[in-house]
Amino acid sequence: MTALDLTAPPCPHLAACPACARAVGDAARDQRPSPLDARQIQVLSLMAEGHTRASAARRLGLTEGGVKSRLSAAAEAAGARSATQLVAMALREGWIA
Repeated sequence: MTALDLTAPPCPHLAACPACARAVGDAARDQRPSPLDARQIQVLSLMAEGHTRASAARRLGLTEGGVKSRLSAAAEAAGARSATQLVAMALREGWIA
């Protein structure tokens, strides 16, 4: 499938064109907004870089418990079962780079 150019005008036959409707739906799904707040994104970005909770806490001026709390809240908001799953999901969804 080719990339969808979201800057181009939509197909005038969108309702009657299943391929166009599917492409627009796929693009919207691929750009799902992040359910995480800015601080959760910061913590998660550091975890994705390989930082421990302790080193992330030092870098952000938080306690280790604060980092753990933000990771838990982020996992719950995103529907992840673990920090590892959360990092993978955030990378896949484009919430972190």
